[in-house]
Amino acid sequence: MTQEIRRAPFCWQALLWLAVAVGLILPHASAQLAGTGTIQGTVSDQSGAVIPNAQVTLTDQSTGVKHQTDTSGGGVFSFPNLVVGTYNLSVNASGFKMYTRSGIVLEVGSNIGINVSMTVGSASQEVRVQANGLALQTQDTSFKQTIDQREMNELPLNGRQMTDLIQLAGGATYAPGNDMTGSKNFFSSKSISIAGGQGNQTDYRLDGADNNDYMTNVNLPFPFPDAVNQFSVESTAMGAQSGLHPGGEVNVVTNSGTNQFHGDAFEFIRNNLVNATNFFSTKKDQLHQNQFGGTLGGPIRRDKLFFFAGYQRTIVHQVVSASTAFVPSNANLSGDFSATDSTPLYNPITGAVLVGNHIDPSTFSPVSLALEKFLPKTTDPAGKVFYAPPG
Repeated sequence: MTQEIRRAPFCWQALLWLAVAVGLILPHASAQLAGTGTIQGTVSDQSGAVIPNAQVTLTDQSTGVKHQTDTSGGGVFSFPNLVVGTYNLSVNASGFKMYTRSGIVLEVGSNIGINVSMTVGSASQEVRVQANGLALQTQDTSFKQTIDQREMNELPLNGRQMTDLIQLAGGATYAPGNDMTGSKNFFSSKSISIAGGQGNQTDYRLDGADNNDYMTNVNLPFPFPDAVNQFSVESTAMGAQSGLHPGGEVNVVTNSGTNQFHGDAFEFIRNNLVNATNFFSTKKDQLHQNQFGGTLGGPIRRDKLFFFAGYQRTIVHQVVSASTAFVPSNANLSGDFSATDSTPLYNPITGAVLVGNHIDPSTFSPVSLALEKFLPKTTDPAGKVFYAPPG
């Protein structure tokens, strides 16, 4: 069996206008509240005395974007609303060696503290620290689990709906949807309970923005997994920023462009050529499902402006569950309706009772008889047939 896959036409004009729109919007993106992660800490000398007015620089390894600030009078620095990724930290202070720390991994929703201890010396000297693994989140008491892109891509995910991965987090399970999902909402909407909360008390965020359906309090659609960088499931003692829904929070961050071009192409196939037939099935599964697409990201202006685009299409051919219908039986075509209907039939013109529910076949419409040959045949006395239309 062969299957034709038609790809949607590509519109270069639309892409050009999209690039123009991105160019207009992204330079102002720093003013928006992304709410993805925070790095903060204190700068002090080896005796523990705080160092005010030290220059702290945080650099994103993948994009080269720099964030700079000075420590306060109490030696404190803070970088809120950072894009998730891996960062390098450098600190300069008069009379101290330059401090650098690389490989700081910031996950979505994390609030990590990094305390810097400066060593007396020349500014031309440097103290380097290499971070190993994730930094311990010590700035709040919330419980958070993060699922990254590697897990999303390598785990089996029938249908590739990202919401199906939320259950990977401890304490998350499907709750009765009732009228919160189904025909009233999107096909990807789920009713999920986190840490014992109600199914409509979970707060959903997409790149820091509200992604809740206000009618049912479940999620709006999320991008497909290849377009998602990571997401976290958070519960217990959440901060005030998550107080809209007390049951828990699902925080999703999409992929972004970097200083290096990157992307992928994919196709996931499910059909009866590569999938085994169910043990209890009397015939092969008629489902043919193809999900294909790709992503591409890279720099528009290095260290300044980036782009990322993704596309996924799903084609499903299948036979739906069997339905029942009634067609004229052989007896009906000869005028005998005794087995079809036990109630007395009447001549619609004269009003007389039809003896034995028999009708003169010569009165049948020639047009109806011409259409009858297109109907399925059946040996059932009442003309019952079972059919399964393709979808």
